[in-house]
Amino acid sequence: MWQSKNRGSPVPEYLELQNTYEAAAGETVEWAMQELTRRYDNFDADDVKLTEKGNKVLISVQDLRFPDKDRWTKPQPLFDEEGNIRGDVSRLKGFQQATRSMLERLRALTERVEIEKRAEELQRELEKGDAEYAKQGQLLADAEKKSAHQDERMKEMRNQLDKTLRERDKAQRDLEEAQSSGTSTEALRETLEEREEEYMKQTQRLADAHRREVEFKDQEIRELVDQRTRIRRERNQTQRALNLALQELDLIKDDTDNLQTTIAGSLVERRRLMAEINTMEEQVRQRDQAIEDLEGQIERQQEVIADQTRTEEEREAAQRELETLQERVAELRAEKEKLEKELGLTTKEKVKRALVKYGIPLAFAVAISSVVGVILSTVKATGAGVSKLGSGLTDLGKKMAAGLPGLLGSVVSLVLRTGGELLKFVGNNVWILVVAIGVVLLKKMKG
Repeated sequence: MWQSKNRGSPVPEYLELQNTYEAAAGETVEWAMQELTRRYDNFDADDVKLTEKGNKVLISVQDLRFPDKDRWTKPQPLFDEEGNIRGDVSRLKGFQQATRSMLERLRALTERVEIEKRAEELQRELEKGDAEYAKQGQLLADAEKKSAHQDERMKEMRNQLDKTLRERDKAQRDLEEAQSSGTSTEALRETLEEREEEYMKQTQRLADAHRREVEFKDQEIRELVDQRTRIRRERNQTQRALNLALQELDLIKDDTDNLQTTIAGSLVERRRLMAEINTMEEQVRQRDQAIEDLEGQIERQQEVIADQTRTEEEREAAQRELETLQERVAELRAEKEKLEKELGLTTKEKVKRALVKYGIPLAFAVAISSVVGVILSTVKATGAGVSKLGSGLTDLGKKMAAGLPGLLGSVVSLVLRTGGELLKFVGNNVWILVVAIGVVLLKKMKG
């Protein structure tokens, strides 16, 4: 967090900036409470315990690994050296419960379950990859053994060739001796030719066998090595993806053996949280209905008060009843606002739900509600009420309606379809919806 060191000085602020966190003499529990309240709209001080040690504030939160017991985590530093909430603290479920709305926690828990399931799937892929890698290693070893066996066969063929060569040489010597002694050489010459022919065949056969062996062995081993390399590469990619998933889940490698238990626990927690949300949303609905009924009674009492034909006693009684009804409505609205805040049911979320409820596609509903949220946040930041918007927004809405044929009619149709529910969320200012939908349509057209 940054501010001017001398706010009254004419010197430009960018020349006199200081870090308010560094400027602090030391962290205090009071300051830390203020920071948590400022940073988190839904911060509940009852869900944390802050203590001081030296110049640091330590935090303990409820240990949700034991939800049925009043256990708290070991105190640990809340802020890092830059004044940000420490990562290991922000990942604690108890801290998330203390700082997030129920809908935010539900979204985070749903995302966590998806990551846990993805991690489990990656774990299975990794185990499968390990098995395939081992299998390829065995195939490669078998191929090398097969190559050794083929070498033995080649050795036998060479021995056979040597034998044939010796027989040919013997036939050659016999022929030469017969010629020297004047003995008939016809039969010996035929024998020599046969041995010569057999030797040539054996030589060709050995050459062919050697060529086939080399080609086959090289190709087979090359393919096996390539497959093994590919499997190792895919396995390493899976391992990296699993490590990232575990890092995001704040788990260690040993926890992969219990991923199913972890997922089951998250699903139980998610069902419990959804049950709580459904209960609170029903309470909001009940208060809405009660407020609507009381507002009808208020209108009737106002009619009695304005009716000059009624007696003074009747009008005074109606006035007292009106004040009682108005107090009750104020109480119900305060209860409703508290429930909505705890739920995280912002105007943006209400608009999105209403749009989806009446058939608008989710992606379009999210886009419109996001723009509505930005507009309302801007209005709130400037201090102007929704009902007191300047002419600028109205003029912008009119220009959009003129530039996008059918825009105004579509908005009016949407408002009628929702029974005025959307208008209630935006302070009955239809131009907010016109601008929001216009912005979304223009982005879509440009995209």
